[in-house]
Amino acid sequence: PFGWRGRGPAAAWGLSSWRGVGIPRHTVPYRPVFDPILVVFSAWGLIRLIVAALGPPPPPYKPLPDFLRPGSDLRFSPRLPPLSKLASLLVLIWIPVMLLPTILAEDSPHFLRAVGVLPVAFIVPAVGLETLAQWLAVRGRRVLSYGLGFAMLIVGGAWRVRVSRHYAIDPATA
Repeated sequence: PFGWRGRGPAAAWGLSSWRGVGIPRHTVPYRPVFDPILVVFSAWGLIRLIVAALGPPPPPYKPLPDFLRPGSDLRFSPRLPPLSKLASLLVLIWIPVMLLPTILAEDSPHFLRAVGVLPVAFIVPAVGLETLAQWLAVRGRRVLSYGLGFAMLIVGGAWRVRVSRHYAIDPATA
């Protein structure tokens, strides 16, 4: 009964995660904005933003002074620093508002109609990545977080090359 109105939100979300735009002159056809690894971190970042925006205000984060911190043998795991409630709300409101033009269009998704979401869209997976880095750092595994970051750069770069190697020479993009 809703026709294209029901498909619009799903297509707009799919623009970033599973199926991009099919117009070759705007982007690589049917390639989502995020690669599969960033989709996972995007979901993690979205959950953290929703919890920060809708949850109770966190108590002030005050790390313990060095002389009060327990040793590594006591399995002490401090909390992650809280996210700003106002900043989280801004991101969570900005994304759906800027996706409205492509959601309400009949030929959704459309990359140019969704371009207003791009300044904020990469904050969501960045929050997920930062959460993982902080989680590893407070557990004394900072080197592992650097290694994961480097591995993500290599895998993400390889994904981009694999997906877009024929884009520049495609006659449809000229």
